[in-house]
Amino acid sequence: MTSFTRRAALAQSLIVLIGGIVALALAYAALSQSPSSFIVVIGVFLIVAGIAFVIFGVILLVQASHAAADQWPGLYRKSQFAAANGFTFIPSEQQPDLPGIVFQIGSNPKSFTVFRGSGADAVEFGNYRFDLRRDGPSGYPLTWSYVCAARPLPAHRVILAPRGRRRSSFYDLSRLRRLPAGDPRFEVWQSRIGAVDTATLFAPAFLDLLAQQKLTVELNENRVFVYKEEWRNFSTIKAMAEVAEILDAIDTGVVTPRS
Repeated sequence: MTSFTRRAALAQSLIVLIGGIVALALAYAALSQSPSSFIVVIGVFLIVAGIAFVIFGVILLVQASHAAADQWPGLYRKSQFAAANGFTFIPSEQQPDLPGIVFQIGSNPKSFTVFRGSGADAVEFGNYRFDLRRDGPSGYPLTWSYVCAARPLPAHRVILAPRGRRRSSFYDLSRLRRLPAGDPRFEVWQSRIGAVDTATLFAPAFLDLLAQQKLTVELNENRVFVYKEEWRNFSTIKAMAEVAEILDAIDTGVVTPRS
């Protein structure tokens, strides 16, 4: 349950609870003003409805409280993992300040379940959600997961994405040039003129990993970003193993390109 749905459930339970209390108060006022049979019937109905509303409201309130409490063990485990491995755990962050192309898309940007390192070779990984607006005033949310590693890279920017990925069309590529990739599995954009030979930028094993897992890689401002077009549940061993595999692949598979 997200923080929004928890707040909605809590508000719903409070409304029902208050409605029950108001019904009981009206019943008491009606019975105290007139003893007529019609008023008595209305009063009894309000009493029954009020009691039912109060019970239902208490049940909803308890359920909402339990749902919120269920989140704490997970947050605690993530915080403990982060502290033990030199990360800062950030449950949620509005307007994340990262230069990657994914972080420039849509409105209401928010990163969540973020593990952030520090130092010259800092590593960060987490999830990123935003609202994508199409025709009309409303939008719909999309979520990427990302891994970011600081590495000594030249000034020019390179984006390599698997062919046929639908979400690649959301990128703002107006300042980049689309060029032949040298590998039929990928599309490449970069910020300078000249062909890109993916073999001089990335080791073959790294390219194989990107193709198999449908990952996009970006070299940008001395950082390597690897994006996946879905969220990751970082409470699972599988997700952490995927992150470790990507970081190992970055260490061994990203060849420092010539400026």
